[in-house]
Amino acid sequence: PCNSRETLNPGSTFKVESKRCREGIFSFSCFPAFLCYPKNENCNWYFDMDGCTPSLHCDKIDIKGKGKNCTGDRLTVSTDEGDTFICGKKKNIKFTPDERVENFDVKFTTNRKG
Repeated sequence: PCNSRETLNPGSTFKVESKRCREGIFSFSCFPAFLCYPKNENCNWYFDMDGCTPSLHCDKIDIKGKGKNCTGDRLTVSTDEGDTFICGKKKNIKFTPDERVENFDVKFTTNRKG
């Protein structure tokens, strides 16, 4: 669920999801481009690493942010190495830190425009 904290061990997985503006939920790992998401959304997922290297995989994204820093709406992955911003219409997104990290946080934020 949104705003949760989990400890990841080797071989474990965790599905990151947020509300959808109509009914149900969407998953960052597989949501169709026609689904919309809520305005002013701010969901955080905090992960502590226990002997593993985390990775994030999205089959498809359609997040409305603009530019290198994804101004407006974005998915942010924060590690000990810094922040990575993800947005736009893309397929097969993969993110794995270059080094072993202790923290791996995912944040989905949207602006008022939705």
